[in-house]
Amino acid sequence: MPPPAADQRFPILLCTPKKIFPRGFLQISKDGLPLYDRWVGIPKEPTWDELCGFLEHSYESHPQWYPDLNHAKQEHGAWANGRYTGDHKLNNNWLGARALIFDIDHCTSREQVKKAFSGTQRIVHTSLKHRPEKPRYRVVLPLLDECTDRAAFRRVHAGIIEWFVNQGLFGEHDIDAAGGDAARAWFLPMHQPDVVPEFQVIRGNALDWRTLLSRLPPEPIRAPASYHVGSAIDAIKRAIDGMSSVPHGERHLALCSWCGRLKSIGLNADDVMPLLLPAVTLDEKDRRNNERTIRGLMGSGSSATQTTTSHDKHVEDI
Repeated sequence: MPPPAADQRFPILLCTPKKIFPRGFLQISKDGLPLYDRWVGIPKEPTWDELCGFLEHSYESHPQWYPDLNHAKQEHGAWANGRYTGDHKLNNNWLGARALIFDIDHCTSREQVKKAFSGTQRIVHTSLKHRPEKPRYRVVLPLLDECTDRAAFRRVHAGIIEWFVNQGLFGEHDIDAAGGDAARAWFLPMHQPDVVPEFQVIRGNALDWRTLLSRLPPEPIRAPASYHVGSAIDAIKRAIDGMSSVPHGERHLALCSWCGRLKSIGLNADDVMPLLLPAVTLDEKDRRNNERTIRGLMGSGSSATQTTTSHDKHVEDI
């Protein structure tokens, strides 16, 4: 597999702060300062080298303005991977992408990341919550050719994570599974004032996603589970109780973890949304993010909580 050609383009949608691009729905932090436009962006088509240069600069956060890191990371905007119909970052507008991106929330060092992604062309940079004692990295992989199928895009992303876990390179929840969402917004590189950011471009091969997809087992299809209403609701309530004690800055990771555990016992997004979403949501922006996370990780299907049968499958492993 060759590296990306020098003239190969990597389309993105640049979702910039209001001070540069005042359109669409504006996200405001509680102190009233303008942050980035979540839904509307500027289409760009950088080369690989230009994309590297774009992501090389890391902005220093301003804790005096944004003490909450979840607000701070929005200050300089975000980018969305791929081509879109128009300038709205929506799944239905996504046409295809030439890159695959992984957010590594738990690892021991950059060497662990290097070992896992060995042989691939890649950009590796730290994210805002990175600290030397608790590293966090983002990895951007170029694709050999454009992927225009959202389901295939999601499956390849999930398949790589599954391989990492099976090989013992990462734990089950070390990499954010929501990165498989084709229209996901990726915040621009930032760092805390007392942290030195890291950035590295490694030469190697572009990812042949078609060959990889052909070697992956099909995504598991779960038969609709028959739950007693009480059992399913008890499981969801345990997730809600677990989320209630999580610090604000760690809520997204915890929600991803609980979604995985609820899905593993046969529940889907339609089952958990009515109870779980209101309980874990702080505001309208949070509601949209959480709904996307739950649907992205759990999928939809027939509602188990609306079915009562004589087969009462109790949830003991959650």
